[in-house]
Amino acid sequence: MTLVAFLFYFFIGTAALSAIVLLFLKNIFHAALALLTCLLSLAALFILLQAEFLAVSQILLYAGGVVILIIFGIMLTTKAGGQAVPITNTGLLPGLAVGAGVFFLLLFFVHKSLFALPSSAQETIVNNNIERIGIEILTDYVLPFELAGVLLLAVLMGAATIAGFKHVKN
Repeated sequence: MTLVAFLFYFFIGTAALSAIVLLFLKNIFHAALALLTCLLSLAALFILLQAEFLAVSQILLYAGGVVILIIFGIMLTTKAGGQAVPITNTGLLPGLAVGAGVFFLLLFFVHKSLFALPSSAQETIVNNNIERIGIEILTDYVLPFELAGVLLLAVLMGAATIAGFKHVKN
């Protein structure tokens, strides 16, 4: 087994294990850390699959942004209410049934699919790099890119406004 294959299986196992642990943790903060581990493992898989842009996006947007916001939200909400947020696991059996159904459906479609690379696979991999994505974003897709930036700015301003309000008891 080569080093790349070992790392690939290691990060797949880490992602799967942290996702399963995430489902059964009762502490929200520990669940957020398990989510962070899962997202970083997926970023490592993207790097191993030579998808550097997706890996950096995964780290910046999800691991760096979303998880940190979740952790800050947890820390702020527990102090605002004065009590810990109760966590209960309800609907475990239906959730397991739906999860198993989706898993076997995915296995069925992966088994039925043929994943064949094009004849010039190496040329295709070389041409699909970060430079090409950057050129496409800043030429053909500049309007959606700017609209997404304005939308994120509006969300950030709304979150800052909501966080600035003080809770007043009547």
